[in-house]
Amino acid sequence: MIDPRRQALSRHAVKHLAFKPGSDVAMLNAMINTIITEGLTDEQYIAGYTEGFEELKAKIKDFTPEKMAPICDIPAETLREVARMYARAKSSIIFWGMGISQHVHGTDNARCLIALALITGQVGRPGTGLHPLRGQNNVQGASDAGLIPMFLPDYQPVGRIDLREPFEKLWHQQLDPVRGLTVVEIMNAIHAGEINGMYIEGRKSGDVGPRPCSMRARRWPNSIISWCRTCSSTRPAFHADVHFAGLGVRGKNPAPSPTPIAACNWRARSSSRQATPGRISGSSRKSRSAWGCPGTMPARPMSLPR
Repeated sequence: MIDPRRQALSRHAVKHLAFKPGSDVAMLNAMINTIITEGLTDEQYIAGYTEGFEELKAKIKDFTPEKMAPICDIPAETLREVARMYARAKSSIIFWGMGISQHVHGTDNARCLIALALITGQVGRPGTGLHPLRGQNNVQGASDAGLIPMFLPDYQPVGRIDLREPFEKLWHQQLDPVRGLTVVEIMNAIHAGEINGMYIEGRKSGDVGPRPCSMRARRWPNSIISWCRTCSSTRPAFHADVHFAGLGVRGKNPAPSPTPIAACNWRARSSSRQATPGRISGSSRKSRSAWGCPGTMPARPMSLPR
């Protein structure tokens, strides 16, 4: 278990490395250094399935456990012991959560974990591999398939013409070489007046992403026109001009009606805390309230008859 905080799983772990927050890379580099210098690598796997190992071997020399111990606040011998346990195991799996990838140096964190798995050959066999535990359903699979604004499938940059041309031939159309905006960049662009319309489907834009409380507290500008399609009332639905409310289909329930349903912009009186209806979508935009701002709370929107 590697976590700055002790948690429920810590009592089941043989070792719990409570490293200093922000020192992930130093700690992992020390483990990589130990595995390489002590000859615990899987030479056959490295030769057959990897590239750049010699460069890694040269760069990792300076990251000894003795040098990294004061940085990550983990004893050097503990770092060596954990590295040996991982490398010598018949099968080892690395699970990690959002704290690894969403850190300020999340890419470097992931690269270190990938390097650990590759140099030890802990990939491609039962009980091995790297398993990021994502926050929403099939985020990892969607990313692999290219549903990221700057990548094609298999994480190939959209800006490279040599990588883009095969997809243009396969899909029989030209692709935009300009990278798109990330979720955070989209929210900033809305408030900068660079985006005037948005279609949201199945996402709680105010709840996910960095600093969700800050995102909820920011009022949406009057210039943005938004559509929201969800099966239930969510924060984006309360901000939307139009809410396409669908039904969750289960068993023999009827399929959702394709008829769009207008959502109401509701406001709450901060004094009585009683939810009072605003105007139907499409009316004055001054009736909109920002969910999450002090003194406001949303009521359940009223759907029109089907």
